Amino acid sequence: MEDGEVPGLTPDAPLAIRAYRPRPDGLLPLRGVIAYSHGLGGDRRSGAAWLSHWSSHGFLGVALTHRHERPIDGSPLQLRRALREALAAKALRTRVAEMHALIAALVADLQTTPLETPVPIGVAGHSFGGVTVQALAGERRIHDDLAPAEAAHPSAAASGAPASAANIFHAPVANLGAALAFSPSARANPLPLAARFAGVAAPFMSLTGTQDAGLLRGDIDAANRCLPFEHMPAGGKYLFVAADGRHPDFAGEAVAAGSARSAPPFQPWLLALSTAFWAAQLGNDPAVRDALAALAGDLPALAPHRFAAK
Repeated sequence: MEDGEVPGLTPDAPLAIRAYRPRPDGLLPLRGVIAYSHGLGGDRRSGAAWLSHWSSHGFLGVALTHRHERPIDGSPLQLRRALREALAAKALRTRVAEMHALIAALVADLQTTPLETPVPIGVAGHSFGGVTVQALAGERRIHDDLAPAEAAHPSAAASGAPASAANIFHAPVANLGAALAFSPSARANPLPLAARFAGVAAPFMSLTGTQDAGLLRGDIDAANRCLPFEHMPAGGKYLFVAADGRHPDFAGEAVAAGSARSAPPFQPWLLALSTAFWAAQLGNDPAVRDALAALAGDLPALAPHRFAAK
């Protein structure tokens, strides 16, 4: 595990990162790179349980700290303010642009010559980080405050992303290998759900729980977190719903020895399914891909949880 910085959106605003590298002895080949976006109030330490596990299976995981987001102490007032700020179009655009900057830095570092085989790139995140991942995978949103020139972020356009309509934000990662979202969501937007998620072509895994409701009373219910999967086009799409899984269960926070807090009982499923997903998609392992498809049809094996594929 290494802490460092990569260039940000301006020369004076680098992005703080934490990298989880596969075995340094080179005996475990690099199978892909996963850029991780934290939820509200998080930072580069977030998602440690997921990233450390994925790195042990040959994936380089890199988490960043999104700039200009306040820490959250858990008070309802602070949560409400943070959620209101997150729902503003500018917050998501900035997050997506920062992830594009991180991915560009990783590609530049790992691919030193144009003739090299491209390193498979994946994106992952939790909660608002999951929403960030949805945008990076191709979700479209109507943002009324967008000027035509702002609709697609310059970094996305430069990477080959298609141009957008005047007020539709669309900034996918070009040639994205796969995307994974813990606690994804589909909060209200004027664009219909089918149109919002029609452009998500890359393989996508959603992981949520039956008690994974929004942060505050009146926010989304747990069923909302299944909507992105339901409205994405078929082809490499997966949904895991953990029985009694709550929102913090999917944050992947490291549990210190002697801590009163413990990992959820279904965490082995989260680790196994997410790692298998990366192996199938970034590692291009057809046997693992077939195993995921078979597991989706084996309901008793997962009870009381649910796993679907399309």
